[in-house]
Amino acid sequence: MTAQEHSNRKGQSYKLLLWFAMISMVMMFAGLTSAYVVSSSRKDWLIDFEMPNAFILSTLAIILSSITFHLAGKSIKQNNRKLTSIWLFATLGLGVYLLFYNF
Repeated sequence: MTAQEHSNRKGQSYKLLLWFAMISMVMMFAGLTSAYVVSSSRKDWLIDFEMPNAFILSTLAIILSSITFHLAGKSIKQNNRKLTSIWLFATLGLGVYLLFYNF
């Protein structure tokens, strides 16, 4: 097998894995949507339901860490090492928060 054939086969494998992942996500979304539709017709749906604070805080930490990581990438492209370090340490801090918050 030549290097070109190997590269083509590897690319086809990655494409197939990407399709499997996309189909899995669509199936999961469809399942959650149908569960929501079925459950929302019940009379006791979301009575006495309170969103846990841990869910809200971890969601905010994930969103903020995504933003700081994106800003670090932009800083790298601008060749600003100091700002890149700040954003990466902020991302690290949010990751550590997510790791140890539930323990």
